Amino acid sequence: MISVVVLSVLLAAALAGLAALLVARKNADAEASTEIQPVPAAFHTFWKGFLTGPEEPWVIFSNAAFTGRPDRGMRYYDLQRIRKRKSWITTRA
Repeated sequence: MISVVVLSVLLAAALAGLAALLVARKNADAEASTEIQPVPAAFHTFWKGFLTGPEEPWVIFSNAAFTGRPDRGMRYYDLQRIRKRKSWITTRA
């Protein structure tokens, strides 16, 4: 009997906390949507060259690993290729 009362109180507290979080989230979303920050002029200057060109711009985000130097040529870092090369060097030496 006592466990039913304790679990009922805990359930009511959890539901009240959930309701409070939902109300606070709706208020924060409403406030955030009304505040529009002006875009800095530096962004307009930077993107102008891409947006006014004759072709559509391509923006590619990549965090791929490269090896080499820009003046000598760069390629994707291939761990298998490096391992084969090192094993060939160590077996010949």
